[in-house]
Amino acid sequence: MVEYPKYPIYKVIFRWVQKSKANKDLTPYQKKLCLKKGEIDNDYSYEIIKKQVMTAEEINDFMSERILKYSKEHKIIRFIESSIKLIGYESWVCDYFCHKTFKVEGRDDQWYLDNFEDFVSRKESEFEKKLFEGYDSLIPSTISELMGADERWRWRGENEGDEPPCKCKHCLDSEYVYINH
Repeated sequence: MVEYPKYPIYKVIFRWVQKSKANKDLTPYQKKLCLKKGEIDNDYSYEIIKKQVMTAEEINDFMSERILKYSKEHKIIRFIESSIKLIGYESWVCDYFCHKTFKVEGRDDQWYLDNFEDFVSRKESEFEKKLFEGYDSLIPSTISELMGADERWRWRGENEGDEPPCKCKHCLDSEYVYINH
């Protein structure tokens, strides 16, 4: 059995209050957040992959940069939560209907496909085990980690019908290998 490299995976969460044109009555949940009319809560969470564990300074820089970015993109009044947590080590990380991993010098497309197949198969086994055990929170964990990758016919490059991994200019210039699905 081939042992594929695994990298630190972090869960990043941002929740904030922003201005809104909606002037509806507040829900009990919004009242609990101390929102006022014309305000809504919003959030963004995702996972990132790093080559090595981040230092405290790297985490601080990363979070500060993102807070500044989101503050510019949205009419943010205040942040409710901003956090980053090391959640484990894995060979691939899920992005929006794709997965990515770091390029490894000397490896070819078949190696990445075998690596991805190993990842998907392991996640499917974890899902089946949790299902068998009656585990409650299946959707937020295992299923979202795959986001359709368990349907292997979806694996593609840049466009439908292109062989994976993706060979678009963005992907070729990136430090990552992407498999879209």
